[in-house]
Amino acid sequence: MVIEDSDGHRSRRDRLPPRRVPILYFGCAHFGLLLALAVIALHPVEMSGFFYQPRAFAVVHLITLGWISGSILGSLYVVGPLALRTPMPEGRADLLAFALFVVGVAGMAGHFWIGEYAGLAWSSGSAIAGIGIVAARCLPRIARAPIPAAVKAHVVLAFVNVLATGLFGLLLGLDRVAPFMAWEPLDRAYAHAHLAALGWAVMMVIGVGYRLIPMLLPSPMPRGASLLATAVLVQIGAAGLFWCFLARYPLLPVFAIAGAGGLLAFILQIRWMLKRPRRPPAGLRRPDYGVRHALQAIGYAALCAAIGVGLSIWPRTDASLRVAGVYGILGLIGFLARIVVGVEGRILPMFASVRSNLDRGACVPAPDPHRMADRRVEITAYYGWTLGIPVLATGFLVQAPWLLGTGAVVLLAAAGLGAFNTARILRHAFPRAGRSGSISTVSFPEP
Repeated sequence: MVIEDSDGHRSRRDRLPPRRVPILYFGCAHFGLLLALAVIALHPVEMSGFFYQPRAFAVVHLITLGWISGSILGSLYVVGPLALRTPMPEGRADLLAFALFVVGVAGMAGHFWIGEYAGLAWSSGSAIAGIGIVAARCLPRIARAPIPAAVKAHVVLAFVNVLATGLFGLLLGLDRVAPFMAWEPLDRAYAHAHLAALGWAVMMVIGVGYRLIPMLLPSPMPRGASLLATAVLVQIGAAGLFWCFLARYPLLPVFAIAGAGGLLAFILQIRWMLKRPRRPPAGLRRPDYGVRHALQAIGYAALCAAIGVGLSIWPRTDASLRVAGVYGILGLIGFLARIVVGVEGRILPMFASVRSNLDRGACVPAPDPHRMADRRVEITAYYGWTLGIPVLATGFLVQAPWLLGTGAVVLLAAAGLGAFNTARILRHAFPRAGRSGSISTVSFPEP
């Protein structure tokens, strides 16, 4: 897509990614991930026990809200204009949303860590308010965007589910102070976790992935009714699992299969894309470690779907609870956290290049997005993630704190290297020379 200089200079800028808000979200997300892995590395004995305990919840929320949700929200400001054809101009409301989100995440993780539950409700409310502002800003623009209705359905359902998850979490926080819920604590935790992970994160990854993954491979865009089928199956799975965990209804395996079916349909679409490769952009370095991260994450998604279906028919025992912990690790870190790593590895250079081109001016050459990251750091981080995830999961499965701690240290090193490369890439988003804003042409890949 090429945007020519014209009298509509401001509207042209509004159709490109803003600079401050996505960088703020990405910075917060990396901090949350590094802090979570550092806690596991420093407290492996505590983290290797039964996962239903406050400090484990603090770590989980740093990963789910801090890293995964923070990265999703930041990415919307980048992939909205670049892949979803949705302008996301930055305003005061966006900065307010970020502040509310960060206060909410910090409040939840902090209060879980110190065991003071009185602050959980207001922390949840703060995070919900932040996400709600982003939803209010994003959804009307998504509705008008010239993209397939199935993609819109995924994004809309994802926001509906995350707001429902947040409201339920607020009620759980109130119940911690003045109990009023009749459901078993573990059932409530499972219901909350599946609505968040499947209904929010997985739904958003699939919906945006249908537009973004073909740009990254590259390949043709998938189309047709099968795209809507994934939204329907994942939504049925997320809502049904939430209901069955709370009601102790015997249809749990049916909804687990529905959710797994949605993931399988998405994986088949990726297989279709891989079989129809297009010529990669000039200068792209091979192998492409961003795509490799994403493909490994998809592999973990398939494994988690199989484990989840198995757990839905396995009576609750000590062994099944350990496997459930592994299921959570592979789902949150192996699939969702890992696919964020892979996607960021490709979209952040694109974002930095577009911002650099816009801000420097046509008289200054834009940096090559494929040369922004340090290649040695990129390779080391990739193998750190590849090694660390199975070690971490195995340590939890066999209840070996030293192994769990080793996996956390390896992942912490990999995440730290990734944060270094992210900072190295994002520095290009700030102008250094040239006539700021006086460009004649801005170009970026057409989805």
